[in-house]
Amino acid sequence: MIFTVAIDGPAAAGKGTIGRALAAHFGFAHLDTGLLYRAVGAMGGDPVAAARRLDTADLARDDLRSLDAGQAASRVAAIPEVRAALLEFQRAFARRPGGAVLDGRDIGTVICPEAEVKLYITASAEVRARRRWLELGAAAGPKPYEAVLAEVKERDARDMGRADAPLRAAADAVVFDTSDMEIEATVASAIRTVVAAIERTKPDALIPAVEADNATAIWDEEKASALRGACVLVGMTYCDPDGAVRSQIQYFGIVAAVVPNRGIAIQCQSSTFAGTVQWLPPDLRSFTRAKPGEYRLRTTGETLTDPDFTSTWVVKAPAKV
Repeated sequence: MIFTVAIDGPAAAGKGTIGRALAAHFGFAHLDTGLLYRAVGAMGGDPVAAARRLDTADLARDDLRSLDAGQAASRVAAIPEVRAALLEFQRAFARRPGGAVLDGRDIGTVICPEAEVKLYITASAEVRARRRWLELGAAAGPKPYEAVLAEVKERDARDMGRADAPLRAAADAVVFDTSDMEIEATVASAIRTVVAAIERTKPDALIPAVEADNATAIWDEEKASALRGACVLVGMTYCDPDGAVRSQIQYFGIVAAVVPNRGIAIQCQSSTFAGTVQWLPPDLRSFTRAKPGEYRLRTTGETLTDPDFTSTWVVKAPAKV
């Protein structure tokens, strides 16, 4: 599956934290594109030549998170030839199989204008300056808060005012102002935004022929076959024989195959199952509708490795466009 999440926003708004959280949650690859420009700025010399010879090893430098590296990144990012040299690298990363999250300043507007999800993360200059000041050691750090605030405002003006790819929210971006939001709440909202987009981009998921509890499930083979390529969220609840919940797992995946008498193969994209294929078994004891858009499949432990467990599979069906 190719699925891109584009995140833009000014410095210290929280876009990197949110980007990493989304990548971890969905099993997507993550690229902080700001590191590309920070590395080019830190390399010195001709920035265009530096951009053209940039290697992934250059992104491992331990000085790229400094305030000076950020200022250097903003200066070289204003050079059109530098941006052009790094453009294809970013686009190739964004369309890699398995999904990708990129955060920067022109991802949704220039690098990936067709991204499936676009987020714009912002906060007031004062809040962002305080965050950066605290990162630098607060009162024990190298600069007073007032100096950091002045630099944040200076960078904002440069990033938003440059002629080539200025920092701005894409017209269809979902905007989050983190000035007064806890990061956990912002991440949760961002996850919901991505899930909604995943559901909009794929066909309807499995529609059961039987919805009554404890009924024998009979698949509609034609509808089941049409599932190939669909995105699904699968929740598994492992229970003891007496019904007590032993553990619960949720993962995101792609329907890779529908095989008669064996079931549905899910290519897992997240959780501990990432990179593996899980099967929704065909010998279901019941197949019931849990709530709108969600179906509950239940099988006895005899189809599992451990016969003492039962498993409840919840397939969250993508919404109709």
